[in-house]
Amino acid sequence: MVAGTSAATEVSGAELRATSAGLLGDELLFFPVRHHSPACALHLRRLIHRRRPTNVLIEGPSAFNRFVDLLAHAAAKPPLALYTFCKVERADGSERRGAYYPFCEYSPEWVAIREGRSVGADIRSIDLDFDRQICVDQSDRLRGRLVSLLAEKHFERSAYLRRLAAHRGCRNHDELWDRLFEVWGTRITTEEFIAQVFAYCDLSRRGVSDAEHQHDATSAREAEMAWHIKDTLDQARRGPGRPRILVVSGGYHTVTLPALVARDAQRPEIDTSSIDDCGTVMIRYSFDRLDRLRGYCAGMPSPAFYQRLWDDSADCAGRTHPDSSLDFIAEIASRARDKGFDQAPTAATLIAAHEQVHHLARLRGNPCPTRDDLLDAIGSCFIKGTVEAEGRSILRLAADVLTGAVIGQVPAEAGQPPIVSDFFAQSRKLRLNVEDSNVRNLVLETYRECRDRDVSRFLHTLQFLEVPFGSRLAGPQFTSMRVGRRLHEQWEYGWSPQTETGLIDAASYGSSIQEAAANKFLQAIRQLSDENSGRSAANAVEWLSRACLLGLHGLTQRILGWMRTCVREDPSLTSVAGGLTGLLRLWDSRDPLGAKGLEPLPELARTTFERAVYLALESPSCADTEAGTVAGALVEVRACLAGSYSDWFTGELFWDVIRRLTVTQPCNPTIGGAAAGLLYAAGLWTDEDVSRSLHGHLRGGLGPRTTIAFFRGLVLAARDVLWQSRTVLATLREVVESADEPGFLRLLPELRLALALLTPRETDQLAEGLAAASGIDSLPTSVSYDLNQAEVQRNLEVSQKLREVLERDSLSEWSD
Repeated sequence: MVAGTSAATEVSGAELRATSAGLLGDELLFFPVRHHSPACALHLRRLIHRRRPTNVLIEGPSAFNRFVDLLAHAAAKPPLALYTFCKVERADGSERRGAYYPFCEYSPEWVAIREGRSVGADIRSIDLDFDRQICVDQSDRLRGRLVSLLAEKHFERSAYLRRLAAHRGCRNHDELWDRLFEVWGTRITTEEFIAQVFAYCDLSRRGVSDAEHQHDATSAREAEMAWHIKDTLDQARRGPGRPRILVVSGGYHTVTLPALVARDAQRPEIDTSSIDDCGTVMIRYSFDRLDRLRGYCAGMPSPAFYQRLWDDSADCAGRTHPDSSLDFIAEIASRARDKGFDQAPTAATLIAAHEQVHHLARLRGNPCPTRDDLLDAIGSCFIKGTVEAEGRSILRLAADVLTGAVIGQVPAEAGQPPIVSDFFAQSRKLRLNVEDSNVRNLVLETYRECRDRDVSRFLHTLQFLEVPFGSRLAGPQFTSMRVGRRLHEQWEYGWSPQTETGLIDAASYGSSIQEAAANKFLQAIRQLSDENSGRSAANAVEWLSRACLLGLHGLTQRILGWMRTCVREDPSLTSVAGGLTGLLRLWDSRDPLGAKGLEPLPELARTTFERAVYLALESPSCADTEAGTVAGALVEVRACLAGSYSDWFTGELFWDVIRRLTVTQPCNPTIGGAAAGLLYAAGLWTDEDVSRSLHGHLRGGLGPRTTIAFFRGLVLAARDVLWQSRTVLATLREVVESADEPGFLRLLPELRLALALLTPRETDQLAEGLAAASGIDSLPTSVSYDLNQAEVQRNLEVSQKLREVLERDSLSEWSD
């Protein structure tokens, strides 16, 4: 059996040992690793100082070679990452792709670079670059906006490892790895450790077909790495001295690399013509993003726990990991008390949990406590009730402690894109904490505090640029049709690696946050102008409000000019009315927004009002499906006349059109009703005028549904007519009572729609008025809402059908 084949055949321990023994040759040394494993990093450090390689080749994109000096720099403090990105051109447009290659102190790749450099080795990365991987990987491994280049999905999918975990009583792959490798790392020789990791990875690879390896680019990546290894070996042999080349790669690949190198694997030829705008930068990373349990698809969970193992590791004298479980238990208990948990652990509970950790470790055959031993002890000793209730908070707190919130540091020599530097400069100026990955809350008084307004603009601008940093929880909606009653903005914010990658992507628009926002804004406006949505007055005023919200005052005049065009060309009364309302709202909000350049707004509002009045002349011919929305637009324009800015507008223009709507024929009945309601609400029509118009629809032979549609428009514009006009209620009763059962069922949905705008109190008031008119002294004090509207409608229809069946069978008296 040749190591690295994917045939699912049996293999003996002797065969695995014989194959793994050949990994540490005289010229080539293959070291299999699990990404971010402290045990792997420990033995790799030992091997480097014992064998002192001349070359160290690492599984990583070749484009990373220019960062070796920076990664070896004394000022580089992990966790940090290399972020590589590109733009993929497709038939349906371009797509941005990005991927992380993270390092922490106990990453074997980090140790290979730092320790390899300390012994004078030449360090190189040998994997396919990100753009080339995208072109050959047909799986979903690299799909998505941000992914990891260090994936270990084959370990999780391995049927052998799942059976082994079940046999050892482990719940998952992480617990199995800990019990096999992490807790025994300091107790066995490096050669024995390499042999065991190799066997583990070899068995995980069996059963995976060659077709799968080609599909997810595993074959292409391994051919690339093998080519680099052979090329390095050939060059080293031509130089002075004897080469000693150390290859550090994921154990899954190490299984097959020696055989590929021996048979001179050809370097894959890959077409990258669809790739553009490639780049790589060094960024800070964080423990919470490195946590496998929080979405990272490679490496170990709970980075703070394994960082402690790494810090406490002894590299000689047979010493073992010190017991740090008590420190974690004490910190979890302390945080629980600080947060005011009802059942915060006591001193006795701490002692019990610490004893439990060691009992579990001995029971499971672990020479020192594992992460799972610690979590199980916390669960059994700290949680007094059920895990689903009281336990959730404690376990979540334990996960936070074991994860940590450490952020790395990039050396100054690495530089930063200007937009990233601008972000940190503004964050410091605004006193926003970006030194860890904790999420913090903010309450901003944008109406009164200039600093709070600047913070709000900064956070809104980052949101507009799609940079993950802050999330708005509540506050006034300056860029929507309703401002809202809240006077404060509530935010939560926190730095993450995605913050910097989002900024790097936004750098395509400009070198500073404000410049990028302005250019992206203008691009969006140009795109809207080329589309039909570019003629929407409501859309235009929303973008104008957003510009003020972001502090893009330099664009105000350009947006105002675009909005004038939108108002002039907008064919929708609803949109123009919304734009008019938005302009008045923006004028009211100009002080808290700190808006500048809005002096032309009153004139623009007048133009918008006149456009709305003109479009109102066409409203009688609107379709029934649009009638409610158009009627609402008429009411919206009327509200602008009734407000504090009524002197901006010539109200008689509007009322002349509304009067014409009441006599225009044909006219949509909902629009006619809205016109009548507007005149009534303004005191320009009396109760008799409304009743006459309503009776005209009832007696005009157009049917009860037309009358109900008129009534809907009437209520939309003047709901108080329901309890102020007896004639209107009497007409409504006449329509309902004159309808037979089938006719009533047809009217019911439209009648319900007409009354849907009423508040519960107004509904009760209407019911009381109708009851009094019908001679009913009192109404039920409670109403059941167990049935929804659809069920009521369906039940009435079933009752009608049953009544028809009974009448057909001469059993109608049974329905009484």
